[in-house]
Amino acid sequence: MAKRVNDYWSANRPGPEDNDWSRSVYFIGNMAYYQMTGDLGSLDKSWQWAETDSRWQLIGGCQTVFAAYQTAGQTYLALYQIDPQRAKLACLLTSIEHSTSWGWIEVDLGKTTNINRFSLLSAEDRAYRYLVDIKNNPSDPYTMVLDHSDVNLGDSTIAVTATRFVRLRVIGAAGYNGKQVSLAEFRIFGKADPVTNLALNRPVTCSGEADTQHPCANTVDGRANTLWSATIPNDITLESPNWWWIDALYVAAPIYATLSQLEKQGALPAKVGYAPVLYAKFDQAKTQNGLFNRAAGLWYRDSRFLTIRSPNGKDIFWSRGNGWVLAALARILDILPVADPHYQEYLTTFQAMAHALLDKQQEAGYWNENLADPQHCGGPESSGTAFFTYALAWGINQGALDRTTYLPATLNAWNWLTTSAVQSNPDGLLGYVQPVGDSPVCDETTPLPGPTTTADFGVGAFLLAASEVHKLPTSVEFDLTVHLPLIAR
Repeated sequence: MAKRVNDYWSANRPGPEDNDWSRSVYFIGNMAYYQMTGDLGSLDKSWQWAETDSRWQLIGGCQTVFAAYQTAGQTYLALYQIDPQRAKLACLLTSIEHSTSWGWIEVDLGKTTNINRFSLLSAEDRAYRYLVDIKNNPSDPYTMVLDHSDVNLGDSTIAVTATRFVRLRVIGAAGYNGKQVSLAEFRIFGKADPVTNLALNRPVTCSGEADTQHPCANTVDGRANTLWSATIPNDITLESPNWWWIDALYVAAPIYATLSQLEKQGALPAKVGYAPVLYAKFDQAKTQNGLFNRAAGLWYRDSRFLTIRSPNGKDIFWSRGNGWVLAALARILDILPVADPHYQEYLTTFQAMAHALLDKQQEAGYWNENLADPQHCGGPESSGTAFFTYALAWGINQGALDRTTYLPATLNAWNWLTTSAVQSNPDGLLGYVQPVGDSPVCDETTPLPGPTTTADFGVGAFLLAASEVHKLPTSVEFDLTVHLPLIAR
């Protein structure tokens, strides 16, 4: 079945090729299909797309910080892990490093010094979450020694460490929507002398242009009116580095997770600290922007939907949007080690969403466009359903979800996808894909998706689902060349 769908799309997809998010989501699925089947033709297709069609570039340019423009990076990274010599990551790495949203100051202690405690004082709550990195020589890569990417201000201690350069990275407090991250004072202490600020009057370098009235160096001199301002875009715009819409979690978050592991393995220079940045962006969408409704276990697409309701007065939890998030969480959890400080939160969020989906599934196996209101644009939709199928199957395979509870829903969804969404005429076309959008849509100009309504991102989601369904427990075997799952023994 997966082969039929992939072959049909390859033969009939509209051209020319591009590396925008929609086509890039297809190639994420194509790489999953290759990993499932070992089909070298599908792998060659990805190499062709990356090398010749996309030239390892991003559609918004290498300076872009917009998550949707970074989607192609997931396939670039998958190819890099197959052949590091052949793949080219320079453009992607530049974009991600521009997207970290952390302002920083670097303090030169003048000589190697034993340190073990830090204190951060913010100016009007304009700096809050922070990381601390150290190195001994100017040419050395930084090593992160303190991760306060959650909301946590005040003193912090580490084991006594000898270093010369200390870098503080900061982002704004919850609810702060300005464009500057501001500090009143940064203090560094040693165990032998726990009261003297070792950073006092030491040379400081800043990431952004300092306020002319409050130069960068004043961050360490202890005066009450000091202020350091980094020019960090922190507001919600198209080019914002922040993930203000939940689609961003799927198109960009797995990139940060993958880079964090390559960084840890030494395959990439330790420049950013990708895992803490990943969590900061995730937390901003989930908690600061309030997009995760904890009671419902589902996400609003963006802040507009905190107040918008369906024609029946119910919440709007967009199916594909929640599919983006659940699939993103599965991919993040598949990449990050259990020891990651935020692994448990990613996991519990994943589990809460999976639980919420059980009673939202329709009897036929699909999920509606609006998970909260089956009467709002009611009817089958395959892109959200495919992402849910992938994530639920992954959860069962990894032991993150109870098999007895979730296997029936997963089988029901896969059965609908393979018997109703995939067409026999034309053979292999994946139908019922809601077109590009940001919410459930059904009006005079945009009818509900039908049997021949398809899109590349929907095909990518289907291939991703197939890659996990075929690994379900051995008591359930799937023949992907026919429509129905075969329940064995």
